[in-house]
Amino acid sequence: MIQKLLKTIEQYDNIIITGHDYPDPDALASCHTLTNIAKQHYPDKNITHTYNGYISRAENLNMMGECNIHPVDINTIDVDKYQYLIMIDTQPTSGNIYIPTNMEVIGIIDHHSLRNESFAVPFCDIRNSGSASSIIASYCQELRFPLNEATGTALFYGVKTDTMGTARKIRKFDEMQLKYLAQYTSFEKLSHIESVNRTPLYYETVCNAYINSELVHETKFLMSNLGSIESLDITGETSDFLISNRALDGVIAVGSLDEFTYFSLRYKPEWAHASEIAGFLALGNGTGGGYKKTAGGRIGHTETLDNVAVYELLKRRLVEFFQTHRPPSSSSHT
Repeated sequence: MIQKLLKTIEQYDNIIITGHDYPDPDALASCHTLTNIAKQHYPDKNITHTYNGYISRAENLNMMGECNIHPVDINTIDVDKYQYLIMIDTQPTSGNIYIPTNMEVIGIIDHHSLRNESFAVPFCDIRNSGSASSIIASYCQELRFPLNEATGTALFYGVKTDTMGTARKIRKFDEMQLKYLAQYTSFEKLSHIESVNRTPLYYETVCNAYINSELVHETKFLMSNLGSIESLDITGETSDFLISNRALDGVIAVGSLDEFTYFSLRYKPEWAHASEIAGFLALGNGTGGGYKKTAGGRIGHTETLDNVAVYELLKRRLVEFFQTHRPPSSSSHT
C-alpha cells in the first residue's frame, strides 16, 4: 500500500498531513512519521504536518517533547498555499476533522469503520487494526524506512495507547507491529512520557466524574457529566476506568470543550456494538461512531443546546435506544 501512497503523493504538491481534531498519540505519531517518509522521498515538495484544536494532555505534550514531534497549528498558517490533504486516524465525514474549503482530500489512512464517502478519495487504506500507528509501522517495514529512536518510540506509544489497557481488542496485526517497533523504542523515553504531573483541573475533572454520575437503564448503565474539560482524552480515560466496575454493562462520560459536548462510550454485552449506540445518540444533532466495545461522538452547542442540555438529550436517547433495541432472548446481560 505504501508504494501506491507514494505514487499518489508524487502527483501533488503543497500537501498537509493531519489527523483528527485535538489529536491523540496515535494521530500525532502517525502523521509525524508519514510526513518524514513523504519528505524523504520528495524533499522538494511542500509537505506539512498540522493539527487543529488543542494538544493539552500531559502525556501527549511529553511525547511531543521526547520524540521531537512539532506539528503546526493549522490556524496559524496560510492555508491558501496548500491545495491537498492527507488525513490519518479519521475520515472526511467523521465530524472530527477540520478541512479547509480550498483543499482536496487525496489520502485517507484509518482504522475506524469505512465510510462510503471515503471511496472517492484517490488513496484509501482503511484496515481492521487497533491503531493508525500500526498501519504506518507496516509502511516503515515495507519500505525499510530508517526509524530512529524518537520516531520508533512515538509509534510504539501510539499503538499502545490505542490498543492496550482499554476496552478495545488488540489484534494480531498490532502485536506484530509492537514487536517490530520495540527494537526502535527507547523505554526510558516511554517512561518519561508516561510519568506526568497532573494539573489541578485534571483532578477536579476526575472528582466530577464521581460526583456527577448516575445510573440509567435498569441501573446497568452509568452516565457521568464531567463539565468543562481541558482535553478530549479525559472522557476516554474516565469511561475506561468506570467500565472496570463489573456490575456495569455500559458507561458514558460527557465533557464540554469549546463549543461542543463530547462523549465517550463503553459497552460490554455482545448483542449491541458501542458504535451503534453512539450513532443513535448523536443522530440528527452531531456525529458518533467507533468500535464494538468503545465509541464516542460530539454534538455542537446551539442557543438551546448547551452542555447540560446535550447531556439530558444523550440520556433520553440512551433510554430510547434500549426501549427500541432488544437483545436476542439467548443473549447474556452480564
